[in-house]
Amino acid sequence: MGKGRRLKNLKQNGNPFKIIKNEKVDTNSDSFNHIFLGRDNELLTDELISELVKKEGMSEKNLRYFQKQGAQYCRPRNSFIFPPEIGSIWQNK
Repeated sequence: MGKGRRLKNLKQNGNPFKIIKNEKVDTNSDSFNHIFLGRDNELLTDELISELVKKEGMSEKNLRYFQKQGAQYCRPRNSFIFPPEIGSIWQNK
């Protein structure tokens, strides 16, 4: 999207970040702490991968790919958190 299009959208729709500024975020919630602060997140080690394959039935191939991507595993949420990809967006242009 070009600069002109972004400005046109901004005039039509207003500032999209206004929503974020006006929202109240519960920084004490478990979800906030797990996702944004990384509480209870673990690096995908070979031992953790073996455990997830055996106990959770996850695909070792997928877990190895996640490991290469730098993902972390959050046990309480049974989910993966990946690092931001902002740098790769600009490298591809």
